[in-house]
Formats: sequence, structure tokens, C-alpha cells
Amino acid sequence: MAASKSWAELIFPFLWSKHLKALGAKHPKSMALRTHSQTSGWSLTEQDPYNNVTRTAMEAMAATMGGTQSLHTNSLDEAIALPTDFSARIARNTQLHLQLETDITFTADPWGGSYYVEKLTADLIGRATALMEEVEALGGMTKAIEAGIPKLRIEEAAAKKQARIDSGADIIVGVNAFENGVRAELDILEVRGDEVREAQVAGLAKLRAARDQQAVDKTLAALSKCAKTGAGNLLALAVEAAKERATLGEISLALEENWGRYVAKTQTISGVYSNEIKMNEDFEAALVVSDRFAEKAGRRPRIMVAKMGQDGHDRGAKVVATSFADLGFDVTTFDWRRVTRFWPRSVSIVSGVRCTTLESRGTTTDSARPRMGDRSVRLRLGYFARAPCAIHCALSVRETT
Repeated sequence: MAASKSWAELIFPFLWSKHLKALGAKHPKSMALRTHSQTSGWSLTEQDPYNNVTRTAMEAMAATMGGTQSLHTNSLDEAIALPTDFSARIARNTQLHLQLETDITFTADPWGGSYYVEKLTADLIGRATALMEEVEALGGMTKAIEAGIPKLRIEEAAAKKQARIDSGADIIVGVNAFENGVRAELDILEVRGDEVREAQVAGLAKLRAARDQQAVDKTLAALSKCAKTGAGNLLALAVEAAKERATLGEISLALEENWGRYVAKTQTISGVYSNEIKMNEDFEAALVVSDRFAEKAGRRPRIMVAKMGQDGHDRGAKVVATSFADLGFDVTTFDWRRVTRFWPRSVSIVSGVRCTTLESRGTTTDSARPRMGDRSVRLRLGYFARAPCAIHCALSVRETT
């Protein structure tokens, strides 16, 4: 009900009237809500990971009752690594249980008439409207992205949530309440980044040796010309290039020649974490320790937080950076996805840093740590994992003072 009502009352008036009609859309099917849902990756935890089965089931039920047409359920181990066949089967069976062992799919609107759900829906519409109006005031989503607004809003919300978890205001079963104390034994799917790279390079070499390079160059030139002049259909030309076995990188570079490449703004927000966790005893104690270090060392304690791997999910690293900054640390954030070949230069950047945290969902960090030496600490934040409690990490500084 919430999903369908939000679409009808928010998306239709705002997007349909302003944008779709201007584009000439007339077919009534384009007004129908078709949605794919995926259970939350953020809610999964490395600690006591079998709790993730329950979390995913609850979220899958919510999506189904909301009327989703397509659903993906995450696996219990995705806060740690890529899913195994064992965990993926449980995730798949979660959907089968809902589909075949309940009557959810036979009811169009299970929550119809619920005043509580109607209130939640109305609140959601109000908040979404405010965000969309903010984006429109900036000149549209492209302008908002260029200004870094959506990313900033996400990081602010993540920092506030993490502060509430660290302070115990928000309960996460198995993390800050009802801890098991015993590390679960899971068979983890380990992927060696260096081995994957070698296999990929070999595959590309084989592909390029077998294709008609002149035909590839011709399609890429046509794609680049279309990007420059605006005459033609970029998608159709990209498909033609792919048919000639042009790689995704080559197709992307053909566009980049004329458009450049977007680079997300890297910035660390401050004050959000501390405002949410203020008056917490552990937080106050950590600040005292940080100040004591600064008095003794003549500078603030320094930490570098680096995001590695090919995915762009750096929320966990940003939350860690934000929380440490509010605890009085000098924080350097860095994206090593772009400079993994330049380790000597990368190491020189972290000169004076007492600790370097390397975030990676997979095993990229395993091959990086030997090059960093003893100053690197692996944090398995993952792109689904929860950030560690910065307060307890900061308190450990007393041992170095």
C-alpha cells in the first residue's frame, strides 16, 4: 500500500506532469508502477551473522506486502564476503517460503485500511517531496550530483545512525545488545584480487587478438563523433561497438574523449556524529584521550582511511572518517582504487599517519597490507558491513601516549 500510494500521489504529480508529458509520453502503461526491490545490505552484520537470515526475511516480507513485482534477497554472509552457494540457497528459499507457504501473493493490498501504515506513507511522501524539491531547486539531479548533495545526505544519515548505534540508543541484536561472544564459523568465499586481475588481462588479450580491430575502431569513432556532435543514437552505436567486441572500457573512453569523466567529490563531514552522540560517557572519554595525545605529541592523532576495490560503496569508510574527525583526529581520506599501481607515492602520502585503515569487501586488502607495513589495519567494513565503533578505537590511543 505504501509503495503504490507513494507512486500515485508523489511520483505521478511531480514527475509525470513535469517531465514525462514534456517528453511526449502518452501510453498508459508508462504510468504503471513496476518496481524491483532488494533487501537491505546495510542491515547485515558480520557479528552473529545468522541473525541476518531473520533480517532479510522481515525485509522481504515488507517488500512483498508493499507490492513489489521483483525481489532480490541478500545472503547472510554478505557483510563479510561474496555469498557462497550455501548462503545463496537460504536467500533464495526465503522467497520461496513467502511465495508458496503464505497467502501474501494472493492479496493485492494486505495492509489496506491500516491507519498506521497510511500515516507512515504520508510521512514518507512528505520527506520525499522535500528532497525532490531541493533537487529541483539546484537545477535537477545532474546538478545535484555534481554538487555532491545526494552523496552528502546519505553520509550524514549514515553518520547519525552509527552514532545512535555506538551510544546504544538504537539496538542492533548481536552487535550492541545480546552479543553472542562466539565468532560464527562460516565457510567464506574468498576471491584473490591479483588472480582475478591476471585472468581478466589474459582474457582481454585473447579477445583483442581474435576481433577485427578495424571494425572496432570504426564503431568507436562513430560513437565518439555522436558524443561530440549530438547527431545519432548513442545507445545504438554502443551496441554496434559491443557487437564488434569492443570492451566496456573502450566504449566508455570513446565518450570520455568528448565529455570528460565525472569524479565524485571526496569530503569528510564534521559535527554530525558528535551532535548525535553528545553527552555519551565513552565519547567524552575518547575526546579527553585525543586531547591528551595532542598535548604530548604536539599534534592531533592522525589516521588515514582508504577505500579499495572496484565497487563504489564507500559509506562505511566515510562513517569511520567522520566519527574519528569528531573525536579530534586529523583524518585523511583516500581512494586507492585509482592509484593501486603507485604504492610508493601512496605510502609517502600517509607519512606521519599513526594508523591506516584499509577498507575492502573482498581480499584486495590482503595483497595491499604487505606493501603498507605494520601501520595498516584491516577493517572488514565491506560494502555491506557496519562501521566499527570509533570511540573504542580512539580510546586505544592512550596506549600510544
